[in-house]
Amino acid sequence: MTTKAIAALVALIVLACVGYLFYSHYQSSREPLTEEEQEERMDELPPVNDRSVLVSESSGEDRTVRGTITAVDTEGAMVDGPVLIELRTDGGEAVAIAVPSMGLPLCAASASIADAFALAVGQEIEARGSVGTEGRVVPCESSGHYLRVVDSPRGQI
Repeated sequence: MTTKAIAALVALIVLACVGYLFYSHYQSSREPLTEEEQEERMDELPPVNDRSVLVSESSGEDRTVRGTITAVDTEGAMVDGPVLIELRTDGGEAVAIAVPSMGLPLCAASASIADAFALAVGQEIEARGSVGTEGRVVPCESSGHYLRVVDSPRGQI
């Protein structure tokens, strides 16, 4: 093996070890939910047959949504899943947005997608993306897709 190959292998092993340590520390630092907290969280979830969290019956079509963030879930990104952003439109509709984590640089719209890890509950955002099979808006597949924080008053984007 060449020196470069050995150095790359060592760097990869160190990176894997650091990642494992970070993940295990994160998991061990989380306190388990009490039964009361679990029940409260279950009460906040919509019923399984509640279609209000779905933005469309048909997947694949493009959809533009705008509203206030009600939740940001970055936990899925730890295992290469999407960052899930929930928002509520002015009309009261619950909408889910799924921003790819690992594949983001490969997205056609990667330059137009705001940093999902920097988003916070209460911010107003606008997104355009394809409706996925689970009814989530996915801003990735087209260069016309985007996710942005809206700083201007309504109607002046």
